[in-house]
Amino acid sequence: MSSGTLPWRRTRPDAFAGFGVVDSRVRAVLLNPGRVLERASVAIALSAVLAWCALQALAALDIVRRLDWWWYDHARAITATAANDPRITVVVRGDPELRRFGGCVPDSTLARALDSLTAGGARAIGVDLFRDTPLCGGAEELSVFAARAKNVAFVVERQPSGRLVRPASLAAAQVLADPQVLRDADGVVRRAPVSASDSVNPPLANAVARLGGAARFPLSLALRDGAAGAYMTQDSVRRTALLPLPIGIPNADTVALLDVLDGTVPREVFRGRYVLVGSTATSAGDRHLISPANVIGDDVPGVFVHAALLGGLLDGQGIMPVSDMAVHMATAACLVVGATVGLLLTPLLSFVAAAFAVVTIGAAGVRSMESAIWIPIAAPVFSFVLGTSVAVGVSQFRARQRARLAQLLFSQFVTRDIADAAWRERHTYLSGGRPAPLPLPVTVLFLDLRGFTSSAELMDPVEVMRRLGVFTEAMTDEITKHGGLVDDYAGDGIKADFGAPVPRKSQDEIAGDARNAVRCALAIARRVAVLDASRAATDAPFSVRIGLHSGLAVAGTIGGAGRLKYTIVGDTVNVA
Repeated sequence: MSSGTLPWRRTRPDAFAGFGVVDSRVRAVLLNPGRVLERASVAIALSAVLAWCALQALAALDIVRRLDWWWYDHARAITATAANDPRITVVVRGDPELRRFGGCVPDSTLARALDSLTAGGARAIGVDLFRDTPLCGGAEELSVFAARAKNVAFVVERQPSGRLVRPASLAAAQVLADPQVLRDADGVVRRAPVSASDSVNPPLANAVARLGGAARFPLSLALRDGAAGAYMTQDSVRRTALLPLPIGIPNADTVALLDVLDGTVPREVFRGRYVLVGSTATSAGDRHLISPANVIGDDVPGVFVHAALLGGLLDGQGIMPVSDMAVHMATAACLVVGATVGLLLTPLLSFVAAAFAVVTIGAAGVRSMESAIWIPIAAPVFSFVLGTSVAVGVSQFRARQRARLAQLLFSQFVTRDIADAAWRERHTYLSGGRPAPLPLPVTVLFLDLRGFTSSAELMDPVEVMRRLGVFTEAMTDEITKHGGLVDDYAGDGIKADFGAPVPRKSQDEIAGDARNAVRCALAIARRVAVLDASRAATDAPFSVRIGLHSGLAVAGTIGGAGRLKYTIVGDTVNVA
């Protein structure tokens, strides 16, 4: 049949919108960068808001703060030193002492050891052993020593009210100290009190530093309101400071109490040093986690914790966190950048970029820790990763929605199997969001109603439309059943393609398309006979003309920016 009898350029509006074809809305976006930017901004903002909500949930669960502490400990472990402090000596009462004295070191024995340390020229002494009740005799000797010792601080129990309880054996002691160390919510010691309000009942390390004449720790290094991370709000009365504590615990020379009592240690070992006396016995139970030593080991005896804090106070150096405002700004920036990355890059590249950002932020945190500046990275890291992840999720969801819409719309013109195959193989024929001109072997089928134009002139237009609807619906059903693609409707004519839009890869597939087209033509003839049998007595019979031809043609899109149409053109079409 002659293709000139059918006006094939007449197309049904948006017939192929969704089949990888750029419809009017998508084309408007591609041709309007401002609209692209607007939509991208909305997607970025949505991703950032969702990521921010997830970040707040993590903060509410205390995950952000604990990750900040974890990061602080590991950054300090990388930058901290492990050398012993030559200013401090620790005298330990361990299991050997307890075995020698039957499980209890008498007060008189302790007094004799302290007297030996004082005579040895110790600069200041801190006793981290409770003497709340007389132990094993000798309380009077301890009381006499405490009355005349001006550079010795004794730890005593603290009442619930906060007051220190002065036992009878230490009634005349000149300096009493608080044995408690300041532990964060995760149970790790990182800070020490440094404010003047601790002068009455000072912590042991502070008391010993003061007795030794050490300069007061500069309050300019104390944590302040507006500090970032886990210490955003500080008590203005009791100021605390993050100390650059050593990673090696113990960080001082250690001497056994028995050696002091037996005189096997020269007294000169203690001359000019700060000396702490405490227990390392397994039964004492006085053990703590201290940063950064907790990264490489378990909890340590309390006397070693006091020694580390004392060294930090003597150094007069603190680790300052950046401001809370700086962290908030970094978090917001990471949210936006992460969301942008997630929308612009593929999922794989997005997560590679997120990993690179985490490493970069971590490296910056380590470098800043070397300068005694702590950058709490948990919120920025979480915000970047969450922003990227949420944006990838949003992007993938939108892509799936578009794919589902495309398959749904395209499946109106071919079988669902062909629609799914076309979407899976879209990379083989799509370019720039529209089907690119693609030569492919195809079988083209034309059909129309013989004499329909002249008979339609004598019919009511409504009746003409009704009969066309019945005819085209039946023909389209047969075409899709046999794997064809309805290319065009033109009045009473239909154009269908077998072998499009996915290019065939073998001769068997090409031959299969031709066989399907022939089977479709035979099925159409049978279907027309059924239509004729069921038509009204006043209706004219259907008489169908069918043309088929196989060969090479070019598939692609035609039309303007407002509407595009997918079609097959070429000599094969003309012959059909």
